[in-house]
Amino acid sequence: MKKSGLMLLGILALALSFSACQAVQDLVGGGTVPNVPTNVNVTAGSGQVTVSWSSVAGATSYTVYYQPGSFVSTGSPSRQNANSAPSVIPDLLNGTSYAFIVTASNDIGESSPSYIVTGTPTDGGGGTVSVHPAPVISVSTSTTSSITIAWSVVSDSSQGDAVSYKIFRSATQNGTFTSVGTVSSSPFTNQNLQAGQSFWYKVQALYSDAQWSAYSNAIQGSATAASYAIPTGL
Repeated sequence: MKKSGLMLLGILALALSFSACQAVQDLVGGGTVPNVPTNVNVTAGSGQVTVSWSSVAGATSYTVYYQPGSFVSTGSPSRQNANSAPSVIPDLLNGTSYAFIVTASNDIGESSPSYIVTGTPTDGGGGTVSVHPAPVISVSTSTTSSITIAWSVVSDSSQGDAVSYKIFRSATQNGTFTSVGTVSSSPFTNQNLQAGQSFWYKVQALYSDAQWSAYSNAIQGSATAASYAIPTGL
């Protein structure tokens, strides 16, 4: 009886050890977050919109973030979870334009957000919709006097690749963004900065039909802080 009890304790210890190892493996790279959802579209109705996207391999759920205006981030308090596409977002104000992004999630975590799409519900349905894809931007490099941001080429199924990109900058994430330049392709370098200076950036893409996309995600970049060598031999 004593021997069988010891064997049972041994089996339990092995099981716990395996579970702990599995948990550690998951934390340190046993899996990855899903890819960013693509082919995001909006169909506007009366007091609501329907957001659709292509399924993402390995995703177990999705989140649609939204708010009034042409920009939205994952910090928006307005969100709706979905097990699959499409997702109907109700209780919207007719005549008000809303911006939407979608993320995909699994047990490991949440993906980066999709490009922004916008839609305006109207009384009776058939509201206006903007589906020109917006860039997803990131900080590429920085020096003591510059910040470089980059993005991948964005394309529209009917208009082809974007023809130019306008860059906006703000001192704070929720501040007023003003244009600091327009380029035909990535990247963009914001020059003549002071060491350690920090700004928020977002980008719009212009298409051949003279229509702009919604704003990209907003990202923060900082010029590298100045470093000084400590004198020696004094």
